[in-house]
Amino acid sequence: MDKDIIHSNKYDEYRRALTILLLVTLCYMFILTLKPFEFSAQHLIQYRRSGLTLGEALFSKIKILDIPLNILFFIPLGLIYALSLKMRAFSRKIILRKVFIAGIGLSTLMEVSQLFLPRTACLTDILTNSLGAVIGGWYVCVKSLDQLKWLLNSAKPDHPPKWMTAIMSLYLLLITSGYISAFWLTSFTNWDSDFHLCVGNEATGDRPWEGSIYELAIYSKALTAGQIRKHFQEGNADSQNHFLIAHYIFKEDSRRRITDRSKLEPALDLSISTPNTVYWKKNQPGLHLLKGSMIKSTESARKLAQILKQTNELAIEIWLQPANVYQDGPARIVSLSLNTAERNFTLAQSGQFLSFRVRNPLTGENGSDIELYAETKSLAARPLHVVANYDHGAEQIFVDGMRLPERLAGMSDYIPHHAGFGRQFIGIVSLNFLLLFPLGWYFYYRKNSVFWRIAVTPLSVILPVIIPQIILCLLLGQPADFPLIISAGVTSIIFLIIVFSNILADRHMHNSILP
Repeated sequence: MDKDIIHSNKYDEYRRALTILLLVTLCYMFILTLKPFEFSAQHLIQYRRSGLTLGEALFSKIKILDIPLNILFFIPLGLIYALSLKMRAFSRKIILRKVFIAGIGLSTLMEVSQLFLPRTACLTDILTNSLGAVIGGWYVCVKSLDQLKWLLNSAKPDHPPKWMTAIMSLYLLLITSGYISAFWLTSFTNWDSDFHLCVGNEATGDRPWEGSIYELAIYSKALTAGQIRKHFQEGNADSQNHFLIAHYIFKEDSRRRITDRSKLEPALDLSISTPNTVYWKKNQPGLHLLKGSMIKSTESARKLAQILKQTNELAIEIWLQPANVYQDGPARIVSLSLNTAERNFTLAQSGQFLSFRVRNPLTGENGSDIELYAETKSLAARPLHVVANYDHGAEQIFVDGMRLPERLAGMSDYIPHHAGFGRQFIGIVSLNFLLLFPLGWYFYYRKNSVFWRIAVTPLSVILPVIIPQIILCLLLGQPADFPLIISAGVTSIIFLIIVFSNILADRHMHNSILP
């Protein structure tokens, strides 16, 4: 029966499918073991400075749960690699030897690579991973190819059973709806309405900022790039903007109370709680804050929180000049918060960087699980116009009318970060490859047609991303998440490479058969 399958017309198709599936399995394994891809020699240096003996370094990180997980993790590799060897009529002894060498070699490479990552390496992982590969190989060896048809058909599902079609349909629905529903995880549903608006410090007084503030405006809608350039050129905020919900001009005649000039009632005035740590600039607008100053709203900023929870957008516009570039904490410039661990939003300074924290279900109560850090090298050289925008998870900072390169794009930053893939582009692409490849693989073998594979397979990968993006952009006004779209495009390109590789292989095989 094994020889019948090996010498059948489908032999080459099965072999190529197994080769591709083996390569994809290796990609999955490397992605899952090397995330978040933050390679640095500093991790190895810290590991060597830990003071652990060789035995402690190799065995101290053992967790009981890791042992069965590591074994299961390498079983697919053993199954697929052993089956591809069995299709080439290798003996049982050679198959097991090759599978063992592949398992221990691959696991060793992964563990050595993890020394350069914020992860831990362990000798036990190598042993358990190798055992998993051998278990998969042994299963293939003791079964006939006829008994392994389920595995062959999984590698090349050209006639998928109804249960597989049902699972993939459900998976497609979950992926598409997941990309849409994640939009609501960046809303302000977990905001607290009882926080006070603070300027130049945290509400607890232990994150002081030093510098001069000239004007502050808060909007319930993100400002466009055109509006920001216009405000920078005119030198003041748009007092007629319909979305202006708080507006302060820091002039000497304000004395200890800074009036909210927005037209929204009730007014949210600010009070200078520490008059001895601030002084008004002579013959020019602006309030200079010394270390330990405290400017705080006279009552809770309930009106701000309630309005912003309806729009899930925010723009903080401020004219300022930091006293120096050595402030850290980060030092709070503007903050709607309770203490150092609970806030709705904060714009702060950390050295040459501006920090922007916004609270939502994905960033946590402190808004710090994912925050935007943007570098500006002229932070203390002169008065600056700074705008921090938040639009349903997309965050940007503008300085003097120009957007800084660093930004949060939305779901492509939040979801990979929480999944442990980090915020680098390679992490975004890797996560979406893991999620979208099963769809492309299923549709690729759904029909044995070149047109189907060239046209439909890439669409099966791109559409679950594009359709939610169209819905979010057109219906909900969400900015396009280009890193997410690009990562889907990369996965579709991989399938196009597979398609054309198979076309070339078929032509080569056809030419070799011709007399």
